Amino acid sequence: MHSSIDQGHLVAFLLRSCPNIQELSIKYPWHKTLPLEMACMEKYWKSNEFFAGDLLKHLRTVSIAFFQGSESEVDIVRFLLHNASNLEKMNIFLFDPEEDQNLETRMMICQDLLNIPKVSPQAKVHIFSRDRVAYASNS
Repeated sequence: MHSSIDQGHLVAFLLRSCPNIQELSIKYPWHKTLPLEMACMEKYWKSNEFFAGDLLKHLRTVSIAFFQGSESEVDIVRFLLHNASNLEKMNIFLFDPEEDQNLETRMMICQDLLNIPKVSPQAKVHIFSRDRVAYASNS
């Protein structure tokens, strides 16, 4: 997916087709991609209010690979944490920080992710960098 596309709404759209999903794995492309021709979908999402309701009530585990910290990627994490009422674990694997981000930027992204409120009281968020250093939420 290209960063200009509203990926959060696209993921939510796909999740509507899987109301009983318990495990979700998202893998972002690690290389530069060309934009998808989705102008029509972007316009559609901007014209409609999205409400998740109990769409994610069965979701227990989320894994996100090659996370770079773009606004749309953070929106997806926020959407999942705000709506997955029975989420137990979210593992986020950061994209190679040496290539695109310095340590300070990576730490700010991790802190922002760990501060996102979670609807599930038992949800744990773990963030892994290339060197496997983990950041974890308290709740």
